[in-house]
Amino acid sequence: MLDLGDTARFGALRVLAGVAPGAAAAQQVPALVQRLFQALEALVLGLGIDLAAGAAAPQLVLLGHEGADLGVDPLVIHPPTQSRRPHGVGLTAKRKTFAERDSRNVNWHTDRVGIAMMRAAVCHRLGTPDEITTEPVPRPEPGPGEALIRVHAAAVNLPDVLIAAGRYQVPVPPPFTPGSEFAGVVVGVGPQVTGVGVGDRVAGAVMSGAFAEYVAAPAQSLIPVPAGVDLATAAASWVCHLTAYHALRSIAAIAPGERLVVLGAAGGVGLATVELGALLGARVIAAASSPEKLAACRERGAEHLIDYERTPLRDAIRAAAGGADVVVDPVGGRFAEAALRTLGWGGRFVTVGYASGEIPRIPLNLLLLKGMIVRGFELRTFAQFEPELAARDRAELAELLGTGRVAPLIGARFPLADTGAALTHVAARQAIGKVILAMTDGDDTGVDG
Repeated sequence: MLDLGDTARFGALRVLAGVAPGAAAAQQVPALVQRLFQALEALVLGLGIDLAAGAAAPQLVLLGHEGADLGVDPLVIHPPTQSRRPHGVGLTAKRKTFAERDSRNVNWHTDRVGIAMMRAAVCHRLGTPDEITTEPVPRPEPGPGEALIRVHAAAVNLPDVLIAAGRYQVPVPPPFTPGSEFAGVVVGVGPQVTGVGVGDRVAGAVMSGAFAEYVAAPAQSLIPVPAGVDLATAAASWVCHLTAYHALRSIAAIAPGERLVVLGAAGGVGLATVELGALLGARVIAAASSPEKLAACRERGAEHLIDYERTPLRDAIRAAAGGADVVVDPVGGRFAEAALRTLGWGGRFVTVGYASGEIPRIPLNLLLLKGMIVRGFELRTFAQFEPELAARDRAELAELLGTGRVAPLIGARFPLADTGAALTHVAARQAIGKVILAMTDGDDTGVDG
């Protein structure tokens, strides 16, 4: 038995756990167990214990300051019995697990901690991006219907910032690994998986967990990366470009020659909407907040450019094109109503996000007077409610990407260790196009074919 209960050692552990020597035992135990549980694997590895070779299972026994038993079951390390990993140890403790969510990606504090580790960004508490740390965590294993992907690149989107800040409409309790959009190579599959195999190059999205070297995701949600498309490009393509394509093709049903206003036009979704709108034959009016951002919009096919920080938006749209037929708004805030007022009879306004942090309040009489249609779009649920349209749009976008007719602008790249800086870059509205986190060292673009 590995006994860390003597006074000298327990005093050191007490300092690590942040528990005062004079605190009541009942108050010491929760904090101590939680912190020691995280450190126990590193302790075992440091001692060189080889459980796979049949060594006796060590125990970590928690005793009080003067050696009194705190009444807590020992934390016992057991060798794995049914692990899919070639090497690993399990950790069993009498404690609660976290909420019933995806513990492989969102919550890495699980009841089994194996030797197979990975680097990941971790949000221990909700707040600003500088709260995010990069540290070793247990590597996920694919469950039924899931694939394990070695992530080559992940894209940083505004929802990642909002989730880490606790301001997203779907909350994720900490601790968790942030990140949704990724691309990489399948390295393992769980039971009941068909259509996806080891070695496949795929892109996909999860609620959280993508800012890591590995991610487990539902196999049926993965998208094959076309030959010739590198994995950084694939990671930058799907969330924003698929959002934009669904918004234009299925929600607004835009037609060639129609006037399309894009707010926040230089951001991830905005620039994708500019590019795809021009490709679908629309006359694109791009609205953004700086000359540099507007220059990127022109390169992607915008016909008219509006700096809405310097020019009244409503007047500028009418001066440029006489009004609008469709507005796609990923920004919200004070510009939404101004853009809505430029729509003609039967105009369509598509709301896809609130990058400004302000949800606009629209006077409904405007809709009545002009027969306008306001529709919302959320990528997370669209395939569930519109499976046929979602499949059609996805196939069409895949062809556009595979043939090179569409390619995302990657405006900035960061290593995984700088996840906080990448999130800050997006939060500060400094991004032009997509921001990418690279998980691999060196010039590994993951190009196939």
